[in-house]
Amino acid sequence: MPGCMAIASILALRPLAEAGVVAGPVTVDGRIGSSGSGVRAEQMNLHAERSGTMRLFAPTGHRHEAEIAQATRGPGRG
Repeated sequence: MPGCMAIASILALRPLAEAGVVAGPVTVDGRIGSSGSGVRAEQMNLHAERSGTMRLFAPTGHRHEAEIAQATRGPGRG
């Protein structure tokens, strides 16, 4: 999926929230291949540097947290 994992997170969580299965905080562990993210031509974004590695990107306070929370509120949660 191009771009941030926000849409993938919403598509996975919304049906569970609507069914009342999920309540409270949720941790999303989204992983992409070496071609994802990094729009700048920097060494850390080169395939040779990223292939076979894992790195954290905004582990807390991600800019899409509010968007995901709003789209996945279950019944009676606003």
